[in-house]
Amino acid sequence: MEEKIEKKLAVLIMSCDSYDDTWQPFIHFFEKYWADCPYNVYFASNFRCPEHARFTPLLFEKSTTWSDELMTVLKKIPETHILYIQDDYFLIKKVQNERIAELFKKMIEYNAAYLRLFPCPPCDELLPNETEIGLILPETEQRTSLQAAFWEKSVLLRLLKTTENPWHFEINAPRRSKEISQYFLSVPRKNTGKLENGDYPLTYFCTAILKGKWMRGAYKLCKNEGIELDTERRKVQTRTEVLKNKIYERTPKFLQGYVWYFLYKIL
Repeated sequence: MEEKIEKKLAVLIMSCDSYDDTWQPFIHFFEKYWADCPYNVYFASNFRCPEHARFTPLLFEKSTTWSDELMTVLKKIPETHILYIQDDYFLIKKVQNERIAELFKKMIEYNAAYLRLFPCPPCDELLPNETEIGLILPETEQRTSLQAAFWEKSVLLRLLKTTENPWHFEINAPRRSKEISQYFLSVPRKNTGKLENGDYPLTYFCTAILKGKWMRGAYKLCKNEGIELDTERRKVQTRTEVLKNKIYERTPKFLQGYVWYFLYKIL
């Protein structure tokens, strides 16, 4: 490559002031599993950010929508590409810097717009002569999933709509992405068991907060690390809620709307 990877790629941790209870555990796991991160790391939030030597604070200086706030910080980042991470992606394994660098080189070689580093969901089919990356087809519903991924910054800016929150983006952006001729890529899934047990360049608890509550697994993970979460401020999922989520996740896509309404509106 003509320019060093470190000059093209930055890590963006997307957060907001109301999620500041994720900051302590996020930093704990970042320091434990990615203390040797070779890239500029930007931490984005509304009016304040955690004080940490590795993080460059990027403030929205407003409280609007996730998309509007993301657009604001992307325009402040000089690198051409970002590795997007959210504040409740708690690392659980050592980050593999060499694999991340190799995958980023592949992304540049293929002139891809996007490359998902954690297969949630995975690619649809491997690229010819490749074992580590595959294509996400244009008709795939979660083509622009907000799990940890490389983004070409200009493409992400093009796909964002100022009125959308993350869930709206994941629903609507795949359709808009069909207008982009570049590849959307992902690493393949490496195992058929629990996703976090696979061998991926960047592995994390997916994800710590759901519907405004701590997931039980994330709560146990933090407890095992000696991290005390404020469960009065943010509740932990009940066992019933965990069961509802498992039922929903295992429901065929074409039925999920009906099942969601029954589970979360009627029951």
